[in-house]
Parts: sequence; C-alpha cells; structure tokens
Amino acid sequence: LTSECLNEYSKTLGSFSPKTVVRKLRLLQHLLQFAYENGFIAEPLSPIIPKLRIPRNLQLPTVFTKEEVNALLAAVDRSNPLGKRDYAILLIAVRLGLRQSDIRLLRFENVDFENASVSLIQFKTLVPLELSLPDEVAKALHDYIDNGREKSDEPYIFLNGYGGALTQHAVSHITSRHFKKAKINVGDRRHSTHALRMTFASQLIAENVPYEVVRVLLG
Repeated sequence: LTSECLNEYSKTLGSFSPKTVVRKLRLLQHLLQFAYENGFIAEPLSPIIPKLRIPRNLQLPTVFTKEEVNALLAAVDRSNPLGKRDYAILLIAVRLGLRQSDIRLLRFENVDFENASVSLIQFKTLVPLELSLPDEVAKALHDYIDNGREKSDEPYIFLNGYGGALTQHAVSHITSRHFKKAKINVGDRRHSTHALRMTFASQLIAENVPYEVVRVLLG
C-alpha cells in the first residue's frame, strides 16, 4: 500500500454521494491507523487522508448530458407560435444559462442582434450582465418574433399567447412540460430551468473553461 495507491483510490470517489465519500474516507483513515499501529505498514498514511465536512441539507446541482439536452430541444414542436416561443426560451436557458426570471423579463432592448450580444440587469441580484448571443439563439429568437409572437405593446419578448406578459412560473412550467414530452429519464433529478442553468455551467467546466469565467457568465 502506497500513497500512489491512495491517490488512485481517491479518483474513484467522484461517483459517490458526498456523505458516502466522507464515510469511506473515515473508514480508510481508521484502517490505515490500525495498520500502522500494528506493523502492517511501515509509514503512517492516515494523516494524508483529507478530512471532509458535509454541510447539512447539501444538495448537489442537477445536470443533464448533451444528449439529453438535444432530446429536450428536439421535442419542441416549432411549427406553431407557442412552440417557437418555447424553443427560444429553452435554447436561451441551455446556451446562455440565464435564470428563468431573466428569461421571462427579457426585453427587446436587452438583445442587440447586430452586435450579437445580450445585456441586462439581473432580476435576482441587480448585477449587470453582458453575454455573447450565439447565432443559434439569434435565429430562434428571430423565428419567434417574426413568425410566432402575437401583436402586443408589451416590452417583453416572450408573451403568453394572448398578448400578455408571462406569469412568474411560466418558464418553469414550459421547461417541465417539455422534459416530460421528451420522455427523458430524469430519475430523482430536478427537471427545471435552474437545472438547465447548472447544465450550462457544467458543460463549460467540462470544456476546461476557467471557473472565474464560468462565474462571470452565470452573473
């Protein structure tokens, strides 16, 4: 038994829940202490085992795979006005990582198609946020605005189908409905707009985008 072996073992812990990781590390620490005290190993290895503390009520963020995200988007019927709206909403959630409140309250003045950017004051934090507008999202927005959005004096881009603004939980309901329509096996994962926001962040991290950049992109 060597420190190299312990390092390899630690790499396997990522597939377990936080509580399970803590329990396994404690057991390993006790085992190594026993082995050293009884002469089974020549050096005290228990001190190199990290001591972790898991906060109460810890909930890991829900994320979905690229395949699941693609299935979600593909499940939207974009042949009708509401489908065009829902597709643009979901695409903003998974490509820009905006909160559902910021999607619901997105105004025409926030989107600069010419310079491919989105600028807004975040509803939750009141912190300014500026993001690049991917071509895919711009096309979806144009399709909804030009071919799906009803005539209205509302300043918000996304409407409820009758010319009025979306209700507080409308974006969440849209997301949940299309998860069910896509027949994605969510298990005990939360299939919410927030989960799509966390999926956006997770994909950036998987692509080795620096954490500070991800933090800025999430606002």
